[in-house]
Amino acid sequence: MIRNVPRVAFKLLIALLLLYAQPLAASAESDAHGGGGGAGEAAADGAQFVELEAFNVTLYRNDAPAGVLTARLVLQLHADVDRTTIFAAGTKLRDALLRDLYMMAEREAGSGPKITLDSVKARMRKAALRTLGPDVVDDVLVLALLRHGA
Repeated sequence: MIRNVPRVAFKLLIALLLLYAQPLAASAESDAHGGGGGAGEAAADGAQFVELEAFNVTLYRNDAPAGVLTARLVLQLHADVDRTTIFAAGTKLRDALLRDLYMMAEREAGSGPKITLDSVKARMRKAALRTLGPDVVDDVLVLALLRHGA
């Protein structure tokens, strides 16, 4: 029975990943066709929101992987910004955000400050403003910040 535990856990993990991936795929499809739904809708004040794919960063302790930090973010855009601006700069933006998350993880591993929700929000906002400019991004919202292990 104990020998089957990793197999059962693996199957459960795959099932959860498939359930999680379906809403993201549906959201991306509706965004591609100009549909609304959640992260792609404009707010009553005209601001627009774009949900980014989840960011996963490996956490290390003593030069060995010790856990994973996952962040799910939403960009709040100014009302007059075309969402295609975000998709055009998507790779550059993702690189900047991922680099900052890794930097935070490395500092924490070296007895630096702990990674908190507020610190992630502040760093991701600065990185988005630096990459896209203050005339595009109004804020970065953190949907989820999950730590597994470490």
